[in-house]
Amino acid sequence: MEAIGINYADCVARMGLYASAKHYVGFPITPGFEVAGRVAAVGPGVTDLPAGTEVMAVTRFNGYATQVVVKRDQVFPRPAKADAPIACSCYGTTPVPRASTPSA
Repeated sequence: MEAIGINYADCVARMGLYASAKHYVGFPITPGFEVAGRVAAVGPGVTDLPAGTEVMAVTRFNGYATQVVVKRDQVFPRPAKADAPIACSCYGTTPVPRASTPSA
């Protein structure tokens, strides 16, 4: 993971007030919906995003983790001129370089 987005939903989830977080994941929870980085490995049938490809992705939580596993239809090649913080903010969030986020 090179960068993550931080949005209102993340803040509400961290406060324990996000109903879908409790319903879909349960507590404790690792927030995070938008990420950007490089593909480390792919699952069966994925042929268009080889390891090393710069990507951005949306997740259902867990975006604050060091690595995430997401379905192929939630991963998008990163635009050539977009660095990781810009790419993960394409969803209307505030970009945060991964190195500057506190580990929890």
